Amino acid sequence: MIAALFAFGCASPNVNPVSAARNRGYVDFYADPAGQLCWDVAKVDPARGHSHTLFSEVHPVEGRILRLAFAPGRYTFRVTFLNRAVIAPVLVEVNVQEGRVSPVEIELTGEGTTEVRTKQVTGGGTVYGRYGRTTKIRNAPTDRFRLTATAGEAQPYQPKEKMPYAAAPPETTDH
Repeated sequence: MIAALFAFGCASPNVNPVSAARNRGYVDFYADPAGQLCWDVAKVDPARGHSHTLFSEVHPVEGRILRLAFAPGRYTFRVTFLNRAVIAPVLVEVNVQEGRVSPVEIELTGEGTTEVRTKQVTGGGTVYGRYGRTTKIRNAPTDRFRLTATAGEAQPYQPKEKMPYAAAPPETTDH
């Protein structure tokens, strides 16, 4: 029983089984342009105005795709990124079908720059033997993005790496 609890506690909601589980459909979230993104995805109940965080991680996911499993049905998701300055999270409706994968492309469009303020407080002994505290405040310009989401048609189940959008599109350069 302890092993089962430990295994459950380590389970990641970013799933990638070899084959689809019974009574489960999957949603693949991926971004364009691809990059090291820290996803924050919540399920929203528009009728009641409630939301429930499904995935929120301050470290980028491995690979390009964040895959979440659900019972079949229609869902509304709120998507944003923790390591990007975004104007507002994006909402997307997805129809989850058993044994299939519903792709959701999130597009990040540059909308100028903004200032991000960071504050770091450190404390400890001073050269005079007393306790001291220092606060460093920094302002740094960072890119700001508008998010748009497009839900695609459900596709037959395949592991993430075999999905057509698994590889990032080649970068284009304008000369």
